[in-house]
Amino acid sequence: MPGFKVEVTHRLGQTEAVERLQGFSDKIKESYRTEITDIQESWSEGGCLDFSFKAMGFKISGNVQVQEESVSLNGTLPMAAVMFRGAIEKEIKSKLYEALGTSG
Repeated sequence: MPGFKVEVTHRLGQTEAVERLQGFSDKIKESYRTEITDIQESWSEGGCLDFSFKAMGFKISGNVQVQEESVSLNGTLPMAAVMFRGAIEKEIKSKLYEALGTSG
């Protein structure tokens, strides 16, 4: 499957960044409840998140690694969604900055 990658920087430290991202996922679920379904997420120690969801019928999955000064997201897309990769990356980056309370 094709992949995508998004990385954003922050000055929050790992613990604060994880807390903000955990709370933000509930807002995303509420805001996009008709567009995003089958949301699965699992946080582990060390600031790692494994996730999957369906958006517009496409299954998207990946992982997030939260570091002291950055957040990296790596994901996979079905072939049918490759043409939307740029828009998906742009939207995810925007939402990460929003969740962290920083600007990009």
